Amino acid sequence: KIISQILCFKTMLPLLWLSAFVCALYPINDWQLWLFASACMVTFAWSFLMLSKTMMSGWALPKSPVLYLAGGFWILAAASVFWSDIKPISIMALCFFSVMPLTFFSAIIGGDEKFFKNVAKGLAVVFGVLGVWAVVQYLFLNDYFSWQARHPLADPSSLGALLSLGLFCALGWVLAARTRAQKYLATALSAILLCGILSTVARGPVFAFIPAIGLFVWLLWPQIKEHKKYLSLIALIGILFYSAGYFGANKNLDIGKRIVATAIHGVEKEHARLSLWSSTIDMIKDAPVLGRGIGTFFLYFPAYRDKDFEETIYLAHNDPLQFMAEMGLFAPLLFYGFIFAAIVRTYRALSRLKSPDQNQDRIIIISIFCALMALVLGSHVGFNHYNLSILMGEGMLLAFWFVVTSRALNEDVISKPMPKSIPSMAAKILLAAPYALLGWLLFGIVSGEHYANRAAQNLFQEDMFYFANNINKAGAMSHDQNYRAYILAVNVPLAILDMKKDKIDIDEASELYQQITTYMDKVLAINPRSAAASYYLGKAQTLVPSSIIPDGTPIAEEYYERALALDPTHLGSRLALNNLYARMQKPLQTRIAFMEGGIKFTYNMVTASQYYDEMAKLYLESKDYVKAREVMAKKYNFEERSKHSQKRQNTSIPQAFMGDDGVVGQ
Repeated sequence: KIISQILCFKTMLPLLWLSAFVCALYPINDWQLWLFASACMVTFAWSFLMLSKTMMSGWALPKSPVLYLAGGFWILAAASVFWSDIKPISIMALCFFSVMPLTFFSAIIGGDEKFFKNVAKGLAVVFGVLGVWAVVQYLFLNDYFSWQARHPLADPSSLGALLSLGLFCALGWVLAARTRAQKYLATALSAILLCGILSTVARGPVFAFIPAIGLFVWLLWPQIKEHKKYLSLIALIGILFYSAGYFGANKNLDIGKRIVATAIHGVEKEHARLSLWSSTIDMIKDAPVLGRGIGTFFLYFPAYRDKDFEETIYLAHNDPLQFMAEMGLFAPLLFYGFIFAAIVRTYRALSRLKSPDQNQDRIIIISIFCALMALVLGSHVGFNHYNLSILMGEGMLLAFWFVVTSRALNEDVISKPMPKSIPSMAAKILLAAPYALLGWLLFGIVSGEHYANRAAQNLFQEDMFYFANNINKAGAMSHDQNYRAYILAVNVPLAILDMKKDKIDIDEASELYQQITTYMDKVLAINPRSAAASYYLGKAQTLVPSSIIPDGTPIAEEYYERALALDPTHLGSRLALNNLYARMQKPLQTRIAFMEGGIKFTYNMVTASQYYDEMAKLYLESKDYVKAREVMAKKYNFEERSKHSQKRQNTSIPQAFMGDDGVVGQ
C-alpha cells in the first residue's frame, strides 16, 4: 500500500521536483557536473508532467503583470542565446536559469493544495538537514571549511541565502500551525535554520535578513504577540549559539564583528566589490542594449577587470548588473518591473484579508514575501540568482505565493483548451518537443565537458591512448562544440614540435602546424574569448620554420598580446612575451614594468611559481632586493595555499572528522 501511494501520480510529482532540488544542492562535489544536468532534466520532466495533465482542458492562469514580466524575462534570456558569441555556454546557462520559471509556471498551472503541502513537507526535511549540517561544519569542521559553513553550496553567502528562504517560511509555520506538535516542530526548524545562517558567518544574508524580518514583525505583530514564547525561544537559541561560537577556542571569524565593522565603515572598506562593479559597468558600456549573452560574464570580464582587482571572478556579485551585462538594458527593467508588480500584488492581496479566518493566508503571503525580499536584497551584493538550488526554491515559493494571492484577490482565471481537432497524443508530443530539444543539447554539452575533464586527467597521467579516446568522445558527444577538447588536443602536436625542434622534417612541421591552426580556428569559432587559443597560436610560431607560416599571419608577439588583452592573468602569454623581450634585448626596466602587470593578481595555476621566480630574477638583476624578497614571499604563500588545497582535495569529510589528515588543527 505504501509503495502504491509513492507511485501514485499525485505523490510522484512532488517527489520528482524534490529530487531535482536535492540534485541542485550538489551534495557530492565530484558529481557536480552530472548533478547539474540531472537537476535540469528532472525539472524538465516534472514540468512536462505537470503541464500535460491539464493540457487538453486548458491551462488556467489569471491575467497578471507578474506573469507577463516573468515570462518576458525568460523570453529575453532565451533570445540572448541567439546573439551570444559562445552559444554552448549560453545554452547551459539558459537551462540553468530555466529551472526557476519552469517551477513557477508549472506549479501554478498544475499544482493543487495537496501538491504544495507535500512539497512543503519535503522541503522542511531538506532544510532541516541543511541547517544541522551547517552547524556541524561550524562546530566540528571549522578549519576544514575555512571557518565558514558552506557545503554543499561551496559559497557561505549562498548557503546563508538559501537557509534564509527556509527560515522565513519556518517562522510563518510557527504562527500558522494549528496544533502544539506542529508549533514545536516549526520552532525547532526555525532555531536550526537560524543557527545554520549564523554558522555561515556571511554578512550578506544577515544584512538582507534585517529589513525583511522588520517587515515580517510589523505586518504580523498581532500573531507574533500571540506566539511570543515560541519566537523568544528561537531568538534565545540563536543568541546562545552565537555566544558559544564567540567564546569558542577555534574561532577565526566572528559574524558580529564583521557586521559591526561593515556598518561602521560602510563601502569604505569594500574596495574589491566596488572595483568589481566598476569593471562590470565598463563591460556594459560596450554592449548596453543586448548584452553579451546569458552565462558569458566570466568570459568577458577578464578584459575589463581593474588591474588592482586581485581575485579570480566568475560572477559580478550584483545580479541586476550581471543581468544587464549578459542580457542588456531590458533585463534589469524586467527584473525591477517584476519586483514592483509583486509588491503591488502583495499589497492588494493583504488589503483583502481582514477577517480572522483568513489569517493563515495572510501569514503565508507575508512569510513568502519577506523571504523573497531578503533574497532579492542579498542579490545586490551577491549572486543568489546564479545558484541552481536557490532558483528552484525561489520558483516554488513564488508559485505558492501567487496561488494564495490569487485566492485572496478572487481573480478570474482564463483557460484556453487545446482545439479538439488536435489529438491528445499529438498535443503532448508538441509540448515535449522543446523539453526534448533542450535536454538533448544540455546532455551533449555536459557529456562533452565530462570527457574533456577525463582527457585532462589522462594528459596529466601521460596516458595518451585514453587521452585520445576521451578527446574524440568529447567532440562527438558535444556535437563538436567543446572548445576545451581542442585546447587539450593541441598539446600533442605542440609537444612533438617542441621535442624535435630543429631536427624536424619541413613537411612534418608543416603538417603539425596546420593541425595546430585548425584546432585553434575551431576553438575561436566556438569561443572567441579564449586566451589559450591565441597563446597556442603564438607558441606554434616559435616552434616552426618561418617559411611554412603563411604571409599575413600575426607574429608570436601579437598573439601573446591578444591573449593578455582577453585575460591579463594568462601567465603563459606573459612569460612567453617576457622571454621574447629578453631575446629582443629590451631594457630591463621595460621587462620589469611589463611583468609587474600581473603581480597583483591571485593565481591558482602551477605556472605561478615560474612567474614569481622570473619576477624575483628580474628584481635581483635590477638590484631591487626589497621587491625580490616581496615576490618570493608571494611565491611562498602561493605554494602554501597549493599544499593546503591539495590536502583538502585528498581529504574526505569523514577523514576530517578524525583530525588526522593534516588539515584540521593547522
